[in-house]
Amino acid sequence: ALVLNAGFQNFDGERSQTGSRTTKDNRGLFLHGQYMLNALTLSAGLRKEQVTYRHAPLGGTAIEADQRLTSWELGANHRLSPQLALFANYSDAFITPDVDRFFTTDWMTGITTFNGFIEPAKVRTLTVGANHQTERNRLKVSAFYAKLSNEIYLDPFSFTNTNIDKSHKYGLEVQDRVQITPRLSGHINYAWTRALIDRENDGAGAFNGKDLPGVARHSVVLGLNWRVAEHGHLSLSHTWRSSAWAEGDF
Repeated sequence: ALVLNAGFQNFDGERSQTGSRTTKDNRGLFLHGQYMLNALTLSAGLRKEQVTYRHAPLGGTAIEADQRLTSWELGANHRLSPQLALFANYSDAFITPDVDRFFTTDWMTGITTFNGFIEPAKVRTLTVGANHQTERNRLKVSAFYAKLSNEIYLDPFSFTNTNIDKSHKYGLEVQDRVQITPRLSGHINYAWTRALIDRENDGAGAFNGKDLPGVARHSVVLGLNWRVAEHGHLSLSHTWRSSAWAEGDF
């Protein structure tokens, strides 16, 4: 069996400030397909996007920037038995900065100024894992490795939004959901993540090889769901994250 999904996405963003006007216009086309052949499911997706930025300062000359971006993904899921399946996914993706990323605020004067357009972040990610499902329990374990270029961050010294030249992330995630009683279920999500700066020219080499601030090594989400009525549920959840360097601790 073959399943195809296609569509168009449009986004218009605008920031106005003391007579100046900054806009971001996105136009995206995407296509995603799944091909199911017995125990094997193959998937593929493609997205083409055009992003246009324009900044018109009060009494100044307007400037523009245009980006044409492409992302794609390939995936496979193979069911070894009614309970166990293995999966893998490789993707090439991007994220474009929003209009607020083009501005900086002086911490002494409180004055906000335009700091220029910045590059979109790009990332290639490989994910592999397994699903195990029974009548009362569903377990998912996955590992990932992501290689990034132009990751967006706020430089803590100049207070300008800019890009990290090269960085990477890798980690492990475990998700488990269990049906404790016919009315009560519980779930736990655990993630272990490493995020490292490979190269950042703005730091003159001082940031290279260091942990990326703001990323916790461990995170856990615990939850309970109680079906109190035929169409009513009561949920309780708790999230814990280990300590991380503050975002400005470069």
